[in-house]
Amino acid sequence: MGTVAFRYSAGILPACARVSAVLTLGLATGAFAQTAPGLPAGPAAAPAAQAVGPAKASDPSKEAAVVEKLITHIREEADGTGTRETLARVHVVTDAGVKQLAVLAFTYTAMNQQMDISYVRVIKHDGTVVTTPDYNIQDLPADVTREAPMYSDIHQKHVAVKGLGAGDMLEYKTTLRTLKPEVPGQFWLEYSFEKDGVILDEELDLDVPADKSVRVASADVQPTVTSANGRKLYHWRSENLSRPDPDAPPKSVKNWKPSVQVTTFTDWAQVGAWYQSLQKDQLVVTPAIKAKADALTKNLTADDDKIRAIFNAVALHTHYIGLEFGIGRYQPHAADDVLSNEYGDCKDKHTLLATLLKAEGIEAWPVLINSGHELDPAMPSPAQFDHVITVVPRDGKLVWMDSTAEVAPVGVLIGTLRDKQALAVPNSKPAYLERTPADLPFTQSARFEATGKLDENGEFTGRMSQTYHGDAELVMRSLFRAVPEAEWKEFLQRVSSRTGFGGEISSPEVSAVEKTDEPLRFAYDYKREKYSEWEDRRIGPPLPPIGWELVPGIKQTKPADDIDLGSPGEQVYKSTVQMPAGWHMFPPAGIDLTEDWAEYHSKYNFANGSYTAERRLVVKKEKIPLADWDKYLRFREAIYGDTARMSAIGAPGVEPPLPTTRFTGRVSMPSTEEMQKLMEELEPLRDAFALLGADPPSAGDLATATEKCRSTVADFETQSHDNEPSDMRTLAWAQMLGAAWTCQGWAELENHNHEVAESYLRAAWKLSQNPVAGYQLGRLLEAKGEKAAAAHTWELAYISSPGGMMASIAPGSDTTDKIAASYKKLTGKDLTATPLNRGQYNGSLRAELDRDTEIRAFVRETKLNGQGYYAVTYLADGTIRASLISGDPGMATLAPMLQGRRFPVPMPAGSKARLVREVHLICSPWGGCDAYMLLPTSVTLPMTMKVKAIQVPPPANAPNGARTLRVPSQN
Repeated sequence: MGTVAFRYSAGILPACARVSAVLTLGLATGAFAQTAPGLPAGPAAAPAAQAVGPAKASDPSKEAAVVEKLITHIREEADGTGTRETLARVHVVTDAGVKQLAVLAFTYTAMNQQMDISYVRVIKHDGTVVTTPDYNIQDLPADVTREAPMYSDIHQKHVAVKGLGAGDMLEYKTTLRTLKPEVPGQFWLEYSFEKDGVILDEELDLDVPADKSVRVASADVQPTVTSANGRKLYHWRSENLSRPDPDAPPKSVKNWKPSVQVTTFTDWAQVGAWYQSLQKDQLVVTPAIKAKADALTKNLTADDDKIRAIFNAVALHTHYIGLEFGIGRYQPHAADDVLSNEYGDCKDKHTLLATLLKAEGIEAWPVLINSGHELDPAMPSPAQFDHVITVVPRDGKLVWMDSTAEVAPVGVLIGTLRDKQALAVPNSKPAYLERTPADLPFTQSARFEATGKLDENGEFTGRMSQTYHGDAELVMRSLFRAVPEAEWKEFLQRVSSRTGFGGEISSPEVSAVEKTDEPLRFAYDYKREKYSEWEDRRIGPPLPPIGWELVPGIKQTKPADDIDLGSPGEQVYKSTVQMPAGWHMFPPAGIDLTEDWAEYHSKYNFANGSYTAERRLVVKKEKIPLADWDKYLRFREAIYGDTARMSAIGAPGVEPPLPTTRFTGRVSMPSTEEMQKLMEELEPLRDAFALLGADPPSAGDLATATEKCRSTVADFETQSHDNEPSDMRTLAWAQMLGAAWTCQGWAELENHNHEVAESYLRAAWKLSQNPVAGYQLGRLLEAKGEKAAAAHTWELAYISSPGGMMASIAPGSDTTDKIAASYKKLTGKDLTATPLNRGQYNGSLRAELDRDTEIRAFVRETKLNGQGYYAVTYLADGTIRASLISGDPGMATLAPMLQGRRFPVPMPAGSKARLVREVHLICSPWGGCDAYMLLPTSVTLPMTMKVKAIQVPPPANAPNGARTLRVPSQN
């Protein structure tokens, strides 16, 4: 409830510190701002507080405090003086509310304002009133005055509330008097009604002279207006009974406006003239200013060089003062004082910069801007600005600069200041609205390169080098300046760890941090034992996150504004790893993603014992239209899928397992003998499929195939009870059941036993999503006269992915052709189905298939943050059992929920099978838990085996003589 005590900002320019904080915290907008090591991944920053959606019902008893009444009376006089009276009544519900409200602070500017506190009192449960005595009120200079005495006019009255406890009612009344106006004859203010806490009654009264020209704008609450005794009275009333609903669609941040805006300025030129009058007398070129300017530009003849030298001196070496509440006044301090003190706020730093340039005959203007949202052009008011930057007119162009960013070179504005309407205040013509540049003055870039070697024990040693030019560069420069050089090694160790490199760094090198006209470069040696997933003989390239990865299951709320990518540019990450002598690997295939607004390309190679990787992200536009939101999410998920893949490695004479990913990468490793046995058990099915594949099968062949299918089903269902659920072979066994059920369903279809056939084919199709099962199910539906259902089933089967054991036993290579031919014969149309509809996931065939294998928001709210893999056992009698087989230990608590929330897992009528499915849960406190039932073909089997199976050609760089059986991974 701290906002109750901090509503006295009318007429006070908000803190310029906000802009600097955005930079130093690494939250600058744009994809490249997120590439700095250790920063949160992803180009879209979290919405600001004002973007939160509609309120969700709240329980007042669970709040720290509830404001029962907050009434503000503002009376403005024609000469610019006025008063603001505030009455508050707050129910302090819990001890948390006591801690928040035990000390109240009321801020004012001593030079032109007076703060009076009429009373602060507590009403106890029994009606007793405890009044806080005057000696509990202290009038103190604001904290900033200890760091910068130049701002000694900022004061706060601190009130230690007497007798406050949980359940009490706190009341206070204050009056803020403006005794000397900022501008004679003018006044302005902004007010926003409370939306983040519970407030039962909030009222605002504005009392202005009736004959005064006053503009009043109301964004969300409309006033009642009356007139009396030569005054015009506006009254607003609002309430906020609930907290914002975090699940509601966000509102626009870009176009946010205060609830109430008031101004007496008629146009922006008038606002600019006022500010020009404030700074005019502060721009005096004193002997000290002239001497400093000459020293900075000594031996420089070109104006561009002089501008750069003077700007760098002010930006880097005049300490920036950021104020939490306000700077106390609009008028900057004299340039000579700022030079002497060597500190200042945004207005002061501009004044010093402009005066030093003036001493060298170079003109510079102030520019007033808002760092948070767009300007409202219809309301010419100083209250709309929270920052001052500088512009230099040069040869018909404007050169922009912001000395408070410190490490930003000439011409560079940070992301929150780009593409914003602002008020330029020239020296010799009226002020006007000017839009800041949308992009950086150069194409930004990020480069990462790792070179190293891996020894036989899994130890990686190498050199990491990084180069940044753009938004990420500003973040890293700011961080380096905040850390003493003696601690850079420890700092880079933390950077390395936060980007996924948990080894040890040494020998750091950093380019000159204050040389802002060149890209920032730093490098260090890196060593790590048991690199990557060495124990499992899998490695990934030593590359950091690209910044766009989106892990499956992590939900992102669609914003109200276009997605901001920042200034266009390119990120290129490369790595080279020399493998131990004689070792080998199968690198993954690269991917290529191209959209109008961005591209991503990757390529991987293994040659001459060296594993190389390259990932490149190109941002082509500043923003992504909201219409492309789903494309944007799929683009990021595809990048994650690429960067999460691991490459299997093998010692001389030992074949590696198939490449896989970090999160679906548990590998089943039965022996060659065990695999040979599995393939031998599939032999009857292989024979049966061959007989059924005849068009049509003879009566004798059909009888033989039917017997083989039925006996294999009985055998496989019996054997399905033999393995433990936690054994990966059990999960692989689901493929065996799917193949057997497909076989019997197909045979029963040929025998015209439609009811039995449908029972087996539906179960096989839901289990495997294999096109062979889908094709036969479509044939069955057509035979039953369900033509629409048959056509749609064929559409689904046509876009599903074949693979797994079925590929080695069923003549499925021409299945898609048969599906297409049957579809055309039934409908008279060519089958042109695609997984996505015009690139959109929602409503697509792919989404329909996924509905059988995923439950989004399986758990809506959780404190867990992790992943888990579960074996979920289904018995024919409906019994379901679940157990955690790998993942974060805390995820075990969710196993019982998997027994209560059902996936659509049908089993054939009369089946005696024990079906074990693998379920992947991904949980986060901000997104809840999503559940994904992996298809049986997600189990990865060994690559080299002598079996009667359709062999998949090995990669081009595989050892001579290698034979592989690839089981594709499907989610």
